[in-house]
Amino acid sequence: MELTEIMSEPWSPSSQTIELMDSICTPMHYKRGEILVSQGKRSYHFYIIKEGMCRSFYTGVKYEDTNLFAKDGDIIGSIASYFKGEPARFSIETLTDTEVLMIKFDDLKKAMTDNIELSAWVRDLLFGQLNALELRYTYRSGRGDAFYRYVSMLEKWPHNRITQIPLKFIAQYLQITPQMLSKIRLRLLKSGK
Repeated sequence: MELTEIMSEPWSPSSQTIELMDSICTPMHYKRGEILVSQGKRSYHFYIIKEGMCRSFYTGVKYEDTNLFAKDGDIIGSIASYFKGEPARFSIETLTDTEVLMIKFDDLKKAMTDNIELSAWVRDLLFGQLNALELRYTYRSGRGDAFYRYVSMLEKWPHNRITQIPLKFIAQYLQITPQMLSKIRLRLLKSGK
């Protein structure tokens, strides 16, 4: 996806705002399995995914929890590092070879003070992220059983993208075991869906 297309949500900023944003973006390529943000370390960048997939995950003492998947057009990074200068609370890893536009926090902050339209776009983007967090919380907190949650995920994600996610990460995301996910997939296959 190109920056113009990515920034057209939820509304289209002016060409000057898109040019300003483009001027602070650095194109980067990451191979599958690379870490963009490390839990416990301060991050200094946001990433706009042009092409590819990433996952956000938290590592506890005895477990790992995948809490989000991101694809083309999504913007990822550590909000704690951006707003408070604190270490990231989670890690972000590439699931595929991934093309991103990297944005330094300081460059974004300066650009936002120089351009109110960019500031409004970032504000709307962050409110969208808060909305996604609320949906994610209600989604994981009992909106249906594991079968329903998996079917809902299949309805929201393009087939070519969901097949790129290792099953163990999908199981973590759904908060089920890989064995339970295999049973759900078999049930779906038998039902012809």
